[in-house]
Amino acid sequence: MRVPALAEVIPRLAKIARRHRTLGLVFVDLVDFSSVQESYGTRTADSVLDALGRVLTHTGLRLGRATGIVPCTTGGDDFLLFFPNPGEKRQLGPHLEQLHELLEARLNAAACDLPLDRKLTVHLGYAEIRAGSEGRMERLIYEAMKEAVLMAKSDMGLEDFLSRQEMLAILEQGQIYSVYQPIVSLADGRTVGYEALSRGPEGSRWREPLTLFHLAQKYGLLVRLEELCHRQAIAGVRGRLGQLGLFLNVDPRVLGDPAYDLQRLGDLLAGAGLEPEQLTLELTERSTAPDLERLRRAVEVARAHGLGVALDDVGSGYSSLRTLVELQPDYVKIDGHLVGNCHRDPARRVIVETLTQLARRLGCTTVAEGVEHPSELDTLLGAGVDLAQGYLFAHPTRELLAPDAAVISRLRAARAGTT
Repeated sequence: MRVPALAEVIPRLAKIARRHRTLGLVFVDLVDFSSVQESYGTRTADSVLDALGRVLTHTGLRLGRATGIVPCTTGGDDFLLFFPNPGEKRQLGPHLEQLHELLEARLNAAACDLPLDRKLTVHLGYAEIRAGSEGRMERLIYEAMKEAVLMAKSDMGLEDFLSRQEMLAILEQGQIYSVYQPIVSLADGRTVGYEALSRGPEGSRWREPLTLFHLAQKYGLLVRLEELCHRQAIAGVRGRLGQLGLFLNVDPRVLGDPAYDLQRLGDLLAGAGLEPEQLTLELTERSTAPDLERLRRAVEVARAHGLGVALDDVGSGYSSLRTLVELQPDYVKIDGHLVGNCHRDPARRVIVETLTQLARRLGCTTVAEGVEHPSELDTLLGAGVDLAQGYLFAHPTRELLAPDAAVISRLRAARAGTT
């Protein structure tokens, strides 16, 4: 049975759409077809297309509960499958995977007599068409095809593709905001700066930064996300920071990426009335790239722009000490898991003291993260830690809150030797 061209089935699709309101579209991409043509010749390549066409016109093809699949060709080596009532988009993922396996198995079975020494593979893309008038059907199909082609060419499953589309919408609409937590000097209780922490849209699975940044890395959107986070963080302190410092988290992979432009960051600072020396980039230690030489060069570039550098989460991973020695950052941020209960756990206390002494010898300022209890603060004072932040002083908020006055009074009293 010949596979009809797209133009031939549009009137039929318009009737189906008027009756069922929604059409599903599956784009079937024969992977590396040009290579097949170059290696085996036009006759064999045409036979492969014929085999795929026979598979697609097989009446047994299903997608979940959907029946009445309408196949067609775009005129080249790509094919389309249309079907009514596709149902909830996210629930189609397993059905698309089953269809993918079925198509590849049947295609290779149909092509078994051809002189091929490779397995034929296909990628699928999916999109939906909402019913409209017949005059609009062709345009609706081509708009849906663009989305389906993008998914097929990226070789993503439906769940990942939809997630990536969600993230792209978040980035395009700027739906990231910053909260700020004060960083306090343990010498005299002064607020020396604020760390900006990024949050995604409220009430969504994207709100927490761990999810946000993990999926951004997975979908190749890490640089774009970091740039938006930095833009929002700097905009959020415009006219409010005075001479205090701003600490921004950055994944080391981004700092070493040619697509990340530190000059743009400098322009943002200037636009907010901030000097470069007020900004410190925090390198998240857990994500430190194994190529420390490249990372060191990136840090040198940051310093050439007048920016400070902090090594975050020190003590949380195997590479902490090596990275600390290699980079010799301006600030060493001691991981909150070491700070928590350091007053009760001698091992934690010893590690905090050792890191503080090492940092001091390297000329680095220490910052204790995650301070929550007064007894932890007392231990940090005894260990000689320079700066601290955590819920004990203030929770992160959109406002630049001053640290808790009672805690600062207690800190100053301890420094004065009156407690």
